[in-house]
Amino acid sequence: MQNQLQDTGKTSTLQLDYKLAGLLCYVPFAFVNVAFSVLWLATEPQSNRELRFHAMQGLCLAGAALAVGMVISMLAALLIPLGAWQVIHGLYSLDTLAFIAAAIVGMVNAYNGKMYKLPYLGEFVEKHL
Repeated sequence: MQNQLQDTGKTSTLQLDYKLAGLLCYVPFAFVNVAFSVLWLATEPQSNRELRFHAMQGLCLAGAALAVGMVISMLAALLIPLGAWQVIHGLYSLDTLAFIAAAIVGMVNAYNGKMYKLPYLGEFVEKHL
C-alpha cells in the first residue's frame, strides 16, 4: 500500500509539516525516532492515519533493532569465550547497517509522502493501527 500523505497540514503539537513529522519518526540518532513517534501517537488524532502509520512503524523499527541487538549480545556471551569475536562483530555491524538502511528507506518515503510498508513491520503496523 503506497498511499500519499496529506500534502498540507501541520501537526497539532509542534506545528511541523506532516511529511517532516513522518521523516522524524525514522531518524536513527539518540532515540530521536522513539521520542517523535511517541509524541505523534499520543497527540495526533486518529484521522491522521498516515502520520500515525509512520510513527508506529518507526517505533517498531527501533524496537526490532533493540531486540536483535539484545539477541546478538546474548550470543556474544556464549561465543566470545570460544574466540569467535569476529562473528559477533560482524553480526553487530550487519544489525546496524540493516537498521540504518531501513531508517533511510522510511525517511525518504515519509518525506515523499508515501506510506511504504517495511517488510514484516509494515504488515504488523497496519494490523495494529
